[in-house]
Amino acid sequence: MGLDMYLTKELYVSKYSDNDKGLGEKLASISELAKYQPVTKIEAEVMYWRKENHIHQWFVDNTQDGIDECQKTYVTRDNLEELS
Repeated sequence: MGLDMYLTKELYVSKYSDNDKGLGEKLASISELAKYQPVTKIEAEVMYWRKENHIHQWFVDNTQDGIDECQKTYVTRDNLEELS
């Protein structure tokens, strides 16, 4: 069993928001795929770690309701502060 874990941040982009319209157009000019599909979010990897079973178990216990099925899980800033 590998314990590779990633912490990502997602920024949602709306074609209906005046603030986000320019961003979507800029992305369309950079990515060939964005020319054909609307950009709805930008995801960036913030952290990566592996083989840290105690951190893995903390996330299972505190943010995943005890369910460990390699699922994506929403983590709040408060969760991260509690972990630190």
